[in-house]
Amino acid sequence: MNKNFPKKSIWIIILILILAIIFIPKIFPTKTEIKKELNPQKKILSVDYLIINSEKFDDYIYSNGSILPDEEVDLRSEISGKIENIYFKEGSFVKKGSLLFKINDDEYQAQMNKLKTRMHLAELKEKRQKALLEKQGISQEEYDITLNELMLIKADIGELETKIKKTQILAPFDGIIGLRWVSEGAYVSPSTKLALIQKINPLKTEFSLPQEYTYSININSLIDIIIPGTQKELTAKIYAYESRINNNTRTLLVRAILNNSSGLMPGSYVKVRYKLNKDKNVFLIPSEIIVPDANGETVFKFKNGKAIQTVIKTGNKTDSLVEVLEGINQGDTLISSAIIQLRNGIPVKLK
Repeated sequence: MNKNFPKKSIWIIILILILAIIFIPKIFPTKTEIKKELNPQKKILSVDYLIINSEKFDDYIYSNGSILPDEEVDLRSEISGKIENIYFKEGSFVKKGSLLFKINDDEYQAQMNKLKTRMHLAELKEKRQKALLEKQGISQEEYDITLNELMLIKADIGELETKIKKTQILAPFDGIIGLRWVSEGAYVSPSTKLALIQKINPLKTEFSLPQEYTYSININSLIDIIIPGTQKELTAKIYAYESRINNNTRTLLVRAILNNSSGLMPGSYVKVRYKLNKDKNVFLIPSEIIVPDANGETVFKFKNGKAIQTVIKTGNKTDSLVEVLEGINQGDTLISSAIIQLRNGIPVKLK
């Protein structure tokens, strides 16, 4: 056996022990290190904040509206017949009483001539009978029969004159007449739509308000009409509203009148802005700091170094701000950043 073998073995063992002393603590941490890893020092979240102060706020409500003509009529004939003449140009302005359509009345005119002849003969007969009655040549009954015949003929003439009058279709008011749906020579009946006439100055706007705001509606109150796609805003005056709340939508239908100085057309869509109260002091907060929760809408207050989640009740909204009705008070500190990382009761510090 080699004499140097024990000496080499000793050195190998010494080397292994040295390596063990160096590397074992790194592979197997001590209890102290394990405790540090299990209980790391918590890092306190740094957040932005805002102090609650009441502000003056014009309380507006917005609604979708439609533009209506002041007056509008579908023109139709009251009798059946053939269109003889059309007296207007499509899209033109017409005055009240202007003749628009004429229906052929030849048959009525022939009947009228016949009735007028009968009336002339009946008048002559009535005069003769009256003279005889005065001389007691006939009885009162005979004269009454003759007079009754004359009156019946006159009644028939009056009825026929009414029919002849209905062959003329007149403009019911000053307005713009649109496209016509018939041509000369067309046979029409009372169900045939001939044309549409509208009075477009002034105009009306129609919109609905939720039930909870109906208390603020007053006749002659002013509203703002915002025309989409333009910078134009018009002022209208409320003149009427429906007598009851709609059962299905729980809204009240309101109408306002406005001067048509901007060329608006009936049927146009507009945005309506209605001012509920003037210079109302409210608490306003940014909409992005509100957190939806199972209990409702919440915010995080800063109290004693912690984030405290608080339920709030909101009111009206603008594009970026929300009115808070309940849940916060003057001087409260609200956390305005790192909202996603916040949990109720966690330590935070203000920047």
